[in-house]
Amino acid sequence: TGNVTFRHPIDFEVYQLSTFKAFVSDGQFVSTVNVTITLTNVNDETPLFTDFPVTPIAIPEDIPVGTQIAYVRAHDNDVSDQLYFHILTSNVPFAVDEMTGDIFTSEMLDRETIDSYTFTIQVNDRPGMLGLSSTTTVFVTLLDVNDQQPV
Repeated sequence: TGNVTFRHPIDFEVYQLSTFKAFVSDGQFVSTVNVTITLTNVNDETPLFTDFPVTPIAIPEDIPVGTQIAYVRAHDNDVSDQLYFHILTSNVPFAVDEMTGDIFTSEMLDRETIDSYTFTIQVNDRPGMLGLSSTTTVFVTLLDVNDQQPV
């Protein structure tokens, strides 16, 4: 019997397979064997936002429902991870496409009622807000439109 140890940490994203020769000797005879170690991936990489609005998004208050106003993008170094986007903040008139990170209006807006919104978007590397995650904050400012009748 014997133990195999690695001098450096191993990472599936770098090496999925490791092959080497092992030698054993009793002082008189030497025997060799080829050893192959196949690594199994584990979810050890946190998804990170790579593209997101860093300044407030300014949109007119009369923008139609369903209009894309911005997007967020993320990357996960785990091999073959699908990413899922969610808005964590409740009661905001915006929605995010779970698969693409595109941000849309989901309700009519009225600057005279609320003139700006701040909300948090989370990206997960497992469906249903499971797995590893990170967040970013989005700021939206509504631009006034002459939509009020004079009194």
